Amino acid sequence: MSRTRLVALVVTAVCLSFSAGDAGIVPTERRNVKKPDGKIKSNCLPNRLRKDRGDPISCCQDGDRMYLTLDGHKISFRTFGGKPCSAADGKSQNCEGEQCVYGPCGGKVEWRVTADQVRIFKPVSNPGNCGWEARGIKECEKCDFPIGGNRSDPEPFTDQKEYAGAKATCPFTNCKGGRSH
Repeated sequence: MSRTRLVALVVTAVCLSFSAGDAGIVPTERRNVKKPDGKIKSNCLPNRLRKDRGDPISCCQDGDRMYLTLDGHKISFRTFGGKPCSAADGKSQNCEGEQCVYGPCGGKVEWRVTADQVRIFKPVSNPGNCGWEARGIKECEKCDFPIGGNRSDPEPFTDQKEYAGAKATCPFTNCKGGRSH
């Protein structure tokens, strides 16, 4: 037997030995591929979330549309089509405080709902968009959803993957003279 062939056989035998030894090691715990809480990563831009309000526990953003909940009972739908601290046209910044339609981080609240339970999820019917559901609606600000009822879009929540929260990084809390402060 040639020397090269002998070395190749020894190396193969050693590798097989290690491989066989590894086969006896069985993991005792399941490995989680998803986040520990079972949610998928949020796609919300953190610089559009006010730090002073806390981090949302669930948040989804598609383009300039954002759905978020801070506590699992209130859901807010915001759009981002104007300059921070601007009027309804999204351009003129001759407003202060609540007069500004677009707030200090650039968001405009389209509607807010308080309910027994809210969920923000990846819809099966349209996975490129955000899905949301509010069950047992108690209060509806800037909307006409039926009190006591349920509302969802584009489909009701069943067992779809929910979005995780996001870390808020926008330091501004109000508008003064058309500027974020």
